[in-house]
Formats: sequence, C-alpha cells, structure tokens
Amino acid sequence: MVKDHVYYIPTFSVMDRLDRLVNDPDVDPARKVRMRRSLDKNPSQIMKAYKMGVPIATGTDAGIAPHGKNYREVEKFVEIGIPNMEALKMATINGAELLEKSDELGTVEPGKSADIIAMSGNPLEEIGSIENISFVMKEGKIYKNK
Repeated sequence: MVKDHVYYIPTFSVMDRLDRLVNDPDVDPARKVRMRRSLDKNPSQIMKAYKMGVPIATGTDAGIAPHGKNYREVEKFVEIGIPNMEALKMATINGAELLEKSDELGTVEPGKSADIIAMSGNPLEEIGSIENISFVMKEGKIYKNK
C-alpha cells in the first residue's frame, strides 16, 4: 500500500456503533464476540498502517455510521494517538488526493473550491472542537453562520 500509494479507509466511526451494540443485552452473544474482536483489533491495525506510512483518509460506505457525525472519524484517529494535524489532513488533503481532486479541493488556496468550516475552538489543541461548527461555506456560498 505504501509503495503503490494505495489508500486505507478504515471506516473508524463504525466503532462507535459497535461499542454500543456490544453492550446491548438484546444482541446475540456470538455476534458480540465478533464485534469485540473488531473493537480490540482495529485501533492497533490503523496505528500500524499509519506508522508504516500507508496513506489514510476518512470515509465510510457503512449505513450504520450516522450522517452528520463524520467528525468522529477524525476524533477516533486522535484517540488512538495520531496527531491532531495528521488526523485533520486525513479528512481534507488526503481525501482530496484520494479522489484525484487535489487541484480543486483539500486546501484553502486561490482557484480551489471555497469549502470552509469554522469553529470557536482550535482543533489543533482540542480535537473535540470540530463537533461545534459555527460557519460553513461551500463553493463560496455561506450555508451556516452563527
């Protein structure tokens, strides 16, 4: 993956759902064992890939990850030890590169699509501040400004 620059999309936010299900008394015990195995194994696999230099981006195709909670991907990366800036890049720069859209997306630069979010806190210091978005601009149009 490193040599061929193949991206890894761990769908890390699914771990939130698995964590809830593994503690649900109505879930089949055999299913809980499989979920517990994923919960125990995935963080170390992701860190191993990160340390090896595997390119990682955020994303999911899983229907169980709640829409509007994409920030959990970034927070989970930080929770396992990935630096805040690197986790943020996984959701921005790396995602644009994976889609072969780096000339249009991923960074704030002249000539690129003006997709910008703002929050009151500094996510480089406290990653949880990404949960409280106060400003959203997409393609130069303001959608949220509070």
